[in-house]
Amino acid sequence: MTEIELSIKNKVFVQRALDSHKRTYGQVGFLSGSLGLAGACVLNVKAALRVGAGLTKALIPKEIYEVIESSSLETMTLIYNDENDLDDLIKTSDVIASGSGSNHFKEYPTLLRKLIKKATVPLILDAYVLRVLSLEEMSHYQGDLIITPHLGEMESLIGRSVIDPYECAKEISTKYNIIVVLKGSTTYLAFPDGEVYFSSFGNPGMATAGSGDVLVGVLSGIVAQHKNIKEALQAGIVCHGLAGDLAAQDLGEYSMIASDLIKYLSLAIRF
Repeated sequence: MTEIELSIKNKVFVQRALDSHKRTYGQVGFLSGSLGLAGACVLNVKAALRVGAGLTKALIPKEIYEVIESSSLETMTLIYNDENDLDDLIKTSDVIASGSGSNHFKEYPTLLRKLIKKATVPLILDAYVLRVLSLEEMSHYQGDLIITPHLGEMESLIGRSVIDPYECAKEISTKYNIIVVLKGSTTYLAFPDGEVYFSSFGNPGMATAGSGDVLVGVLSGIVAQHKNIKEALQAGIVCHGLAGDLAAQDLGEYSMIASDLIKYLSLAIRF
């Protein structure tokens, strides 16, 4: 087990080329949000953009269209009508993230299973996904698949208590050929080849609604730009935790909210 070093950021956030353009920095597709939980999608897309993703596109139910359009002016929106919309998201995305706030999207379970069958780009799954798909279903994905459960979600997913988070993350990753980001006071990052990393960045102030949605945006935004997925995920975990630590210094752990993490991402990147 290896601790993620702060210096990993230097491999990811390099000087940008003068002749680069928005597509140089990747397009992130999101299938997230639903009525009453639109904020999860907003946090996703804003976090991805704040860590440098060139483009974001969100496939959303029509009920939250106005919320997303007015809350993230930089994000392209695609209202779900039929399966062709999912095909559009897949074709135009360098990485796809899904599950944040999708609980009330009626068609979501069907769309998710079609996404698993059709896509091959890195796929980051969070929150509601972990109630819809089994680990066995996830294991059949044809690309890099990353899950981001907290301990409670992991316990529901595996049907037992997590006694040792490190061993659990390693076991699930190697057994099902998926990458595991197991969130907690210490966050573990496990890869199918048996490598496990951990991060001690972060604080109890991050135990607030939406913090995980920000993490999904951060991870997807960095993966879209940096093709070495091990480095990208390590950098994302560090930046998310460090943003939380910087926010806590200024605001205090009691007063932090998830959107504060996004505001401090730029400081974390330059730290």
